[in-house]
Amino acid sequence: MVAAWYAIPTTAATERLAAALASASAEHGAVALLDLIVKARPAPTEDAYRALSSLIRDVDCELGVAHVVQVRGIAGAAARTMLGALCRVARPGAPIRVFDATKPAIAWLRERGCVADADAIAAALDEVTAA
Repeated sequence: MVAAWYAIPTTAATERLAAALASASAEHGAVALLDLIVKARPAPTEDAYRALSSLIRDVDCELGVAHVVQVRGIAGAAARTMLGALCRVARPGAPIRVFDATKPAIAWLRERGCVADADAIAAALDEVTAA
């Protein structure tokens, strides 16, 4: 599954993603998540931290979660640092890593057993990042 964030996540948004992941897992078995952070703000709200912590801790992705922070510069470095720290503190329920590009993230998911076809991944990336 591929998800893209264009704003600070809310509890409602992370709950919808968790429900979609649970549904995909029930339908297809083991799933992986390629989670793209397209835009980042320097100061997420307390609600956003709780929502992200809950998603990281309770995510139903047996094959792993690859968070890709596509934001560049200082804002991107801050987002990767915050997300990486949150991943360690939240005690993830699935294997999880933070990346700064999609290719290494996809390679890591494939090492974990994700067998999605490259064209399907490219199409999903195009769909969620179309503005």
